[in-house]
Amino acid sequence: MNSVKERKFIQNNNEVNQFICKYHIVISLIIIGAIGGIIRFYYVPFEIPLILDAVGYFNYAIDMMILDEFPKGYTWPNNGWSTLLYVFFNLFNSENYFDYMNIQRIVSICFSVLTIIPVYYLCKKFFDEKIAIIGGAIFVLEPRIIQNSILGLTEPLFIFLGAISLALFLSNNNKMIYISFVIAGIFALVRYEGLLLIIPLVIMFTVRFRKEKKFYLKISFVILIFVLTLLPMSHIRSETIGNSGLVNHVVAGPLFYKNVSEGNDNENIIFNMILKGFYNYVMYFGWITIPIFFLIAPYGFFKIIRNRDVKSWMLIITGISLSATAFYAYSRDIQETRYLYVLYPLLCIISLYTINPIFNKFKNKKLQLSIMIIIIITITSVVFLEIKLDTEHEKEAFVIAERITENVGGVNEYYPESNYLLSLKVHEKKFPALSNIEIDRTKIFRTSNYETLEKFIIENEQSGLTHIVIDDKKDRKEFLRNIILNENDYLYLEKEFDSKNLEFEYDVKMFKINYEQFHSIMEKQNNGGN
Repeated sequence: MNSVKERKFIQNNNEVNQFICKYHIVISLIIIGAIGGIIRFYYVPFEIPLILDAVGYFNYAIDMMILDEFPKGYTWPNNGWSTLLYVFFNLFNSENYFDYMNIQRIVSICFSVLTIIPVYYLCKKFFDEKIAIIGGAIFVLEPRIIQNSILGLTEPLFIFLGAISLALFLSNNNKMIYISFVIAGIFALVRYEGLLLIIPLVIMFTVRFRKEKKFYLKISFVILIFVLTLLPMSHIRSETIGNSGLVNHVVAGPLFYKNVSEGNDNENIIFNMILKGFYNYVMYFGWITIPIFFLIAPYGFFKIIRNRDVKSWMLIITGISLSATAFYAYSRDIQETRYLYVLYPLLCIISLYTINPIFNKFKNKKLQLSIMIIIIITITSVVFLEIKLDTEHEKEAFVIAERITENVGGVNEYYPESNYLLSLKVHEKKFPALSNIEIDRTKIFRTSNYETLEKFIIENEQSGLTHIVIDDKKDRKEFLRNIILNENDYLYLEKEFDSKNLEFEYDVKMFKINYEQFHSIMEKQNNGGN
């Protein structure tokens, strides 16, 4: 009897082992993807609203859901992400705007995690499958990618489509190559700078197929596929915002430099902008390599430059093409690391050029080495996120923003925490409601052009400035920081809120401007103190 049970156990065990051996790649990707997903959901601030660009995408999708058509009145071109959100929003019925914002976050997270699949296949075009798994793990566990994925922005979908397009293009199946141009078209609809992907694709298509018969017919066909993919949405954009949102934005860069050079007597201004672009690009590129790529990518760069084979040139040309928009932004001193996140799949491949020789030296211990690398990457990522992210601070900033909007007509900007004041525009409406419905909300006044509190108050009084908000941030204007140090000296500022009373870590105070007292003090000062 025991022998029968033993044989059955052995048989079942063998079947499990066979299953694992057969599907070990799928199982590995699922496990690594699940780890990446768990980390993302752990850091999602479900209790606070979306901010900045994410609110714009949210409003577009909600307007589209209410109207059941593409809304008019929007000036920005990137509506591909919002259009997809519209599909998901229609699956739910809620009167709470937080529910839809969290759907936006969840969809974003899902695309970010799923990107492990195209990144794996992309890496597999350069290395064997076991090494390619490491490439997928590096991407899905990269802390900046994790951080970006919980914000409800375009990048997760954008990177997902870009990686798919490149992976399909490297296929030996012509049908897959044709589909890669369709995906590239959709890629450009999510963010207009994706239009630049056509450059490396056409170049590499020419390199691969230039000696074949009917080459010119084939390259014309793939370009036509790309254009036809863009046309429907381009037409819709022309009808709703007045332009295609593609070509006009791509040529905006050269036109901007041209207009600057013509409108300025300084001949060096273009040179200085280009120099600034290079400086900022190098700085931010170096920044996005920390912590994971900083050590493992440099040798990979050296390898692909030295190899000079077709695949290496594809990485170089694609990287340069997709960097053009970031360079343009950096030359105008726009400071955003996320312009470079689309390069992360390429960085994963480049990093594997460093990891591959190590694996070759430990052929018999590849599994142990893979597990060790993934553990190190996971720990490094979590440590970085713990240092970088402060969800408790964000929650406190949101509570404070709620308090301000309930009691304040106009207040000074205190970026980035003041972003929640803009997000609360949605909160104040009876949801769901169109974004163009006007409501009374707190006005925000910029302090960057002022050097004294008195001048700031005088010039913004008639525009609706009613309160001053100060916190303990070191980068605030000196005249705002001085209020913290010498609060009792400002007799015309009446304290209405102090976050210490709520036992918050975020130290914020709000003062109401007593204009009667303020003008009395100013009059005395102008009269010499008499």
